[in-house]
Amino acid sequence: MVNDTGRDDDCDGVSIEWEYKWGTYVGYNWHNRTTEYVTFYDPFKFEQHNLSDIDQDGLDNVEEYRVSKWGSDPFRKDIFVEMDQMAAGPNGEPASLMPDGAKELLNTSFNRRNIVYHIDDGCMGGGEMIPFIEPFPMFWQDPNNTADKIYNDYFLHGNETNWRRGVFFYSAIVYDGGFQGYNYKNGAFLISLQPIREHQKFALCVWGKDTALASVYMHEHGHSLGLNELYGHDTGSYYPWQIKYWRYRPYKSCMNYGYTYRLVDYSDGSHGKNDRDDWDTIDLTLFQQPWG
Repeated sequence: MVNDTGRDDDCDGVSIEWEYKWGTYVGYNWHNRTTEYVTFYDPFKFEQHNLSDIDQDGLDNVEEYRVSKWGSDPFRKDIFVEMDQMAAGPNGEPASLMPDGAKELLNTSFNRRNIVYHIDDGCMGGGEMIPFIEPFPMFWQDPNNTADKIYNDYFLHGNETNWRRGVFFYSAIVYDGGFQGYNYKNGAFLISLQPIREHQKFALCVWGKDTALASVYMHEHGHSLGLNELYGHDTGSYYPWQIKYWRYRPYKSCMNYGYTYRLVDYSDGSHGKNDRDDWDTIDLTLFQQPWG
């Protein structure tokens, strides 16, 4: 009658109920009419769950347990990303918010590849509201390291060993960062809405705000997953009068500049010459490696 949820008798970092749920198979043998119990996680025996990542999504079993209340599954790839957004400005600047429709497009694109995309916009203990900052300098021209400060203050909360650092990617949605988007740390990227509104009016009008914003968001997240210019992923052109625009038309990915703002997807490499298989290339564990 006592609720012992969370009890960890073997002190291996995960609770009894988690080990039982994911480490016990119960099946009925119709041949001999018996019930079979197969246990490969023992709730009362220490196991190295911190070294086990069966689904290779970068989350070991201890981390899977910590985010299990938000739908994590140790046998299916999960991506967790914190999305912090900027408050409205004092002179009528709107709050920098990612529309729900754009979030749903991101979820859908990854779900089609059996990867569950979890956005923490305030529902998982993160999703902070960043105070309005204008101007917001690009990190390579910023002696005050504004982007780093936001990362440390609103993601890590001043704690370099914060457990979320190895579990969640981090994204900040700001008003005007001088550029549409960029990565500035391993697993951390920034989206700047005002430059998108100013320079991508055609895309916003033709393909819609949800698609345009989700596409550039997925493009920048792609760099944190290992899709970068070193392997030719930042390629193509926005402009049809340039030859690269036509040369890379088969590369149907938001990592291709010719499809950024109009496509919320990575390519699967099935479109012929000059195409690339992004989905088979992404590395969900890359963000845990030190960089910056």
